[in-house]
Amino acid sequence: MITYGYVHRDIRRNNLEGQLALMKRCGVEEERIFCDYESHNERGQSELEKLLGLSSKEPILKSGDLLLISSLKRLGNNWLEVSERWDRLMELGVYIQVLDMPAISTYPVTSSTEIVQDVVTQLLRYIGKPKRTGRPNVVYPPNWPDIRDKYLAGLCTSGQAAKELKISSVTFFKWVRMYKDKTPGVKSPGQPGPEVVYPSNWPDVRDKYLAGLCTSGQASKELEISPNTFFRWMRIYKNSTNKES
Repeated sequence: MITYGYVHRDIRRNNLEGQLALMKRCGVEEERIFCDYESHNERGQSELEKLLGLSSKEPILKSGDLLLISSLKRLGNNWLEVSERWDRLMELGVYIQVLDMPAISTYPVTSSTEIVQDVVTQLLRYIGKPKRTGRPNVVYPPNWPDIRDKYLAGLCTSGQAAKELKISSVTFFKWVRMYKDKTPGVKSPGQPGPEVVYPSNWPDVRDKYLAGLCTSGQASKELEISPNTFFRWMRIYKNSTNKES
């Protein structure tokens, strides 16, 4: 077994000298201490990459060797890098001592070393996994389009819509907002719109719908308009009828 040390300057703390002194106190020979003085992204091949053989060259570390680091974070600039380099050490069969966290070290070897190794490997892979960004995909109930259009046409309240969809009012308003963001020009109930020009068959189709002789979908198809527009026309008609009465 050959013992190596790896130190990496933390620009914020500038603690390189402390790490070097720690390695020497642990008995690592000076010529076997590898130092990175800059960020991995600011230079070519780093000393750590040479140790691990992350290029075409053979790794300096061999199976059965021991690597000392002052902290797990010395292995990378983020947890994904730390996870990948930990995996590489395990792949090479190298023991590792994390001096500020002995509980996750794989040396000295004990009856629980293999368990510790597996737990740390899985934990680092989980922490290093890229996080999803943006909104999760919403799974709408089948009756969402009909209820949404009824609400936007002013034919039901937000509370009635939420109850019919079996969701909270907060969720309902969030869904409506998302729908409006994706559909420019959609108006909320009560907002004035442009003057409506009805097709010639509007009175007949409207009266059929009110008499229960066709569904809103059938009426919309016959009028060659969207269900949202049909419900809006119905609201306008009902409002005008109520005023006349």
